[in-house]
Amino acid sequence: MNRSLMLAFIFIVAWPILGMSQERELPPTWTKDFVISLSHTGSMDGSSTHLKFTYDSCIYIRNTGMNAPKRTYFLLQESDRAEIMKTMREARVDKIHSEMSMEVVSDGWSTMLCVGQHCIQGGTSVTMSDQDKNQFSFAYNYLQEYAGKKATKKYKGKA
Repeated sequence: MNRSLMLAFIFIVAWPILGMSQERELPPTWTKDFVISLSHTGSMDGSSTHLKFTYDSCIYIRNTGMNAPKRTYFLLQESDRAEIMKTMREARVDKIHSEMSMEVVSDGWSTMLCVGQHCIQGGTSVTMSDQDKNQFSFAYNYLQEYAGKKATKKYKGKA
C-alpha cells in the first residue's frame, strides 16, 4: 500500500477518535508539547504535502508523485511561535467543525489540520459550513505559505 493511501486510511480510521477530543482551546502560549500539523493528499496523482510545526522547528515534505519527496525544515523562534498562534486565534481554528461523509468519491483529495489535539478534516468527502470552510482555508493556506517562505534548508531525517 503506498504511503498516501496508508495515511488516508489511518486518518479515516482515527477520525472518530480525534474528532472527539475535548482539548479544543488553543493554549495561552506555545508549550514544548504543542504541535501543529497539516497534510494534503491527492488520490490519482500521488501528490502530498505534510507540515509539522513543533516548539523549535518545522519539517515540510512535498511530494509531487513523480519525483522523490522534497524535505526541508526551518527553526522556529519565539517570534514565529507568537505570530503563528496569533493567526490561529484570529482564524478561530479551535471553533472549526467538519463532518466526514461516508459517500464514495472517485477523484477525491483530503486535507487535515491538527492544532494541538483538535484535528479538522477537509477535502472532497467533508461537509463544513461556509464560515468554517473560509476559516479552515485561511489557516491552512497561511501555514503552508509561512512554511514555504521559511523552508530553505535540506532535511535528511525521517518524516
